[in-house]
Amino acid sequence: MNNSSILLKMLKSISYLISPLFNKLTMNDLPDFIEYVWSFYNSDDGLYPIEGITKEMILTVSWLYLQMCCYPSFPHYTWGDGDSLDREHVRDIILEKYNLSWSK
Repeated sequence: MNNSSILLKMLKSISYLISPLFNKLTMNDLPDFIEYVWSFYNSDDGLYPIEGITKEMILTVSWLYLQMCCYPSFPHYTWGDGDSLDREHVRDIILEKYNLSWSK
């Protein structure tokens, strides 16, 4: 079992922490969203490659983003069912959190 699988299992076990979103989101949607983000930003064949990005980073930041969507202190973050705005928010957080940059 790889690190992403372990992290996903852990997140499933504490999913009640962001229960307001789970009216719209199931943990089965999260792997699809991670693949969606990966397809845009992976450094091999992504449309907008980010050097050094990993699926584990995407998973970690997606979970952080989902939590941020639940709090009034982050009014500019709202879960849009995994749409392009969600993808871009996750991308921006990844770029800042991990100090990554666009591939050349």
